Amino acid sequence: ANNLLLLCPSCCCRFEKNLQANTFIMDSKPRLEDLLLEISQNLIPALNNNESNESYIATTKAIRLLRNACGQGSHIQQQLVASETLKELINKTLPLALNGYKNKEYHDSAASCLKALAQFCVNTVAGNTNTRSVLWELLFTSGSFLSWINNVEKEHSDVVCMAIHTCTVDSKERREQLCGLQGAPLVATILESIDDTEDTEENDDTSAPLEAHHFLIDTLLKHGHLDTLFLSLSQMSARGELCKISVLKYIRRRVSPSEIPESDLLLSNTTALCTRFKLLAYLGREASFWKEEASYCHAAALALIIPLMSTLAMKENIRDILGERGVVESAVLLLGAMAQWQATVYEEKGLTSAFCVERDIIQFIGNVCYKNQQNQNMVFEHGGIPLILSRFSHDDNNPYIREWAITAVRNLTENNEKIQEFISSIESDPTGVANSADLHAMGMEVIVDKVSGKLKVKQNKQ
Repeated sequence: ANNLLLLCPSCCCRFEKNLQANTFIMDSKPRLEDLLLEISQNLIPALNNNESNESYIATTKAIRLLRNACGQGSHIQQQLVASETLKELINKTLPLALNGYKNKEYHDSAASCLKALAQFCVNTVAGNTNTRSVLWELLFTSGSFLSWINNVEKEHSDVVCMAIHTCTVDSKERREQLCGLQGAPLVATILESIDDTEDTEENDDTSAPLEAHHFLIDTLLKHGHLDTLFLSLSQMSARGELCKISVLKYIRRRVSPSEIPESDLLLSNTTALCTRFKLLAYLGREASFWKEEASYCHAAALALIIPLMSTLAMKENIRDILGERGVVESAVLLLGAMAQWQATVYEEKGLTSAFCVERDIIQFIGNVCYKNQQNQNMVFEHGGIPLILSRFSHDDNNPYIREWAITAVRNLTENNEKIQEFISSIESDPTGVANSADLHAMGMEVIVDKVSGKLKVKQNKQ
């Protein structure tokens, strides 16, 4: 094996000079076939038969040359596939290098080999749809992508993510596979790495950004795969629910209100977000939803998704969709239910529960009713006006709720004479006008506080 290793350096050296001189052609000496033959017949067997730092170093140098050769054109990429060199490196060298990476003796040399192999994979599929299919079959279908990312450091895994991103960026089928049941654990691992890095960056400005991780998640979201991903994550029990929270946190970090008109991360996933919000809003009507440890993932998800709905509601044509799909109704009913009990504020594993939720619901109602009479009337019909008027006071659990309530009332009354007249009539007979059928159906009634003279919503004891 040691004698075989001596064959490669001279071949590599001649090949490298060819590349540097930019004189590489298929008839040059040594030809590409010489290096491929050297790798398949000598280097790979030598590495398998006699694992050593020297064999890793020699293999790494050869892989780097192949990586650079890919820049010569698609014909080189195709030849790497046709010769099955790519297949051999992935099926034989990758597993061995991953094991060597765990071995203290070979860790550094195996790490260099793995990084070179990842870069080689990226270059093999760059600008070539044919080689992407081959690489996807070799690494995704076999589960090797997941093993690779799970067993290396985050900086290294970012190169692997770039290979995944390149394979999926122009293929709906592969993106759906990635968000499906087989790919969900891989996406979950990527999201967890992003979360860990975000937490680290708060305390360490020197941490390297995971750019390819972000590229990949952005691509999945911009093409509207959130619904499929949520369904797949639901099959992963507690880890899946935590990853749903990670997705929502990711969207909130990546999208600012000023970007909403151009943001595909939100707009492409409107249906999925509406469905998720309505489900969580229904569950959130029960006080136990916010108190029981078993539901803290759902409570945290709802607390994250409401501001996203508020951001969506800033786009004019989306407001009608939010009303038509029952999101506005769900928000009013949730606000009414929460008015019946004092929301418990607690933190579990860094996830916030009911803190600020009522304020965020009112903010959403204000945004979704801006210059939209359909939604204004929907809030009115479901008894939302008294609920909002009752929050014109300071609340430590909902900072600035009074200010958002004022904004909501302004947007609800704009060009809406029915709501204007309703609020005016409250001054003469507040409880008679405010106690709508919807409030009674929820077991609630509106009273006038004797001290402040303001409306308050309380549970009907009958």
